[in-house]
Amino acid sequence: MADKKEKTMEDIAVSSEIKIDDEALKELKSIRGSQQGLQLEIGALEAHKLALVSELQKLAETLKTKMTALEEKYGKGNLSLETGIITPLPEKPEENVNS
Repeated sequence: MADKKEKTMEDIAVSSEIKIDDEALKELKSIRGSQQGLQLEIGALEAHKLALVSELQKLAETLKTKMTALEEKYGKGNLSLETGIITPLPEKPEENVNS
């Protein structure tokens, strides 16, 4: 009596191959190519975004430095960028630590 060995999915996969039609393969390759192209574009946009964020941070730091210099020169206040006028802030009386 011969033992019948049950075929596993691995046996089936190894022993039989199915070829899809050329048109379906061509379509899948085209879709995959488009997907990869978009991924490259997204990567380029992310790199550009990082460069812009870095530039924005540098500008913020430059603005902070300039504002500090103006504060030292003119005192604390609110600056109108439209008119160039600084409205001084009322000075708070120093708290008495001995009270």
